[in-house]
Amino acid sequence: MCAIISKPITHFIKSSTINLLPLHSLLKDRQYEQAIQVIKSNRQYFSYTNFDFKQGTYTKNILLIDANYWLAVLCWDKGIQTAIHGHPDQAFMYVLEGEIIVENYQTPELVLKDTTAYQPDEYIFHHGKKNTLDNAVHRISTTKPSLSLHFYSDDPSKGRNFENST
Repeated sequence: MCAIISKPITHFIKSSTINLLPLHSLLKDRQYEQAIQVIKSNRQYFSYTNFDFKQGTYTKNILLIDANYWLAVLCWDKGIQTAIHGHPDQAFMYVLEGEIIVENYQTPELVLKDTTAYQPDEYIFHHGKKNTLDNAVHRISTTKPSLSLHFYSDDPSKGRNFENST
């Protein structure tokens, strides 16, 4: 059974060990393969020991944020499930550790389209409509503690939450 979390814990991280601006720029410019090389070359930074982790929830460790883009490492406990939600026009997730299960939904009916389990070094991205926050409607869940890097073209907490009425 999964615990549905609608309000994760949020922390702002100041990094003195890695310059995140090149990674931020690559993701912003949709150069995902190059961004993954930067992530892999800085693997020691992207580990549980550098981020806040709380049992029974997930934690957003915000690395960079500005008016147009948001970059964070999310630490997930096992058995966590988000509400069904959407995101801004650009969204990217890279699994660092564990397993992230993504259920994608068709809107407006909220019909489950597919489910994919992402393992370490796998990623997903979505490009949707600008100026909307209901792109790529999905739910994330975990079966074990996990760590993932997320990049969005706006603050994802502004994304639309959906109620699953099925």
